[in-house]
Amino acid sequence: MSEEILACFDEQGNEIDPQPRSEVLKMPRRWWCGAGNTYVVNRAGKILCSKRSDYGNKPNCWQALFGGHVKANSSFIKTAQAELEEESGLHAQLEDLVLISKSVYEPQKYFHQKYLYVFEGDDSEINIDMEEVSEFKWLTFDEYNSAVENDPSSWTNHCPVEDQQKIKNLL
Repeated sequence: MSEEILACFDEQGNEIDPQPRSEVLKMPRRWWCGAGNTYVVNRAGKILCSKRSDYGNKPNCWQALFGGHVKANSSFIKTAQAELEEESGLHAQLEDLVLISKSVYEPQKYFHQKYLYVFEGDDSEINIDMEEVSEFKWLTFDEYNSAVENDPSSWTNHCPVEDQQKIKNLL
């Protein structure tokens, strides 16, 4: 199997030549990369949180989004859509993903785009990929904020208060 090729960007976010994943993620970073992420929220205003599997980056940590690196010849929104389906089994149409925020994480040279998917189904439709996610749970934003505050080392890939407010305004 050939190595995954990631989209790369200059400091202003303009796409440049793609590079192999191992080279892009090598420290110190030479290239900027992107991540497309999705928050899943139901009509009751609860956010779907998942626990990462026990291998890979930040094992056994809870997270408030699904997502991954933008691959060559893809886009932030298509990555968000694909990673949501890969990790949760949920298939969202591109038009069902609403851009919530764009951010830059300079220490590791990341551009992030975070989307909202309003889930109107039931839990039987969620089919987590056990290689990436070991379990999931629905939390209100108050429950989520308390969980992160009480045990911050158990959480990664957060939903900042600014994003929570934008999500609440859209529900």
